[in-house]
Amino acid sequence: MEIFNPNSNIDFLRLRTISIAISIILIVISVGALATRGLNYALDFTGGVLVEASYQKPVEISDVRTTLDAGLPELAGRAERRHERRLDPPADR
Repeated sequence: MEIFNPNSNIDFLRLRTISIAISIILIVISVGALATRGLNYALDFTGGVLVEASYQKPVEISDVRTTLDAGLPELAGRAERRHERRLDPPADR
């Protein structure tokens, strides 16, 4: 049983210029994206706690924000997508 065909004849060197061109284009796009948009550090790198809440009935996001702000005044939080709340650790730590 053969896994690879011993008589195959693929000209890989013919494709080297195309491969190099694609690689250079991708590198330029990546460096450009880093220069213009920067890095978005997630919770893993910045620390803090992510709290997710689910509800049986639809709720107003402003009510959720008000409740969380009133219950956790010592934590600086910022609302992100859906009903998520990211709580940053206090600055004095």
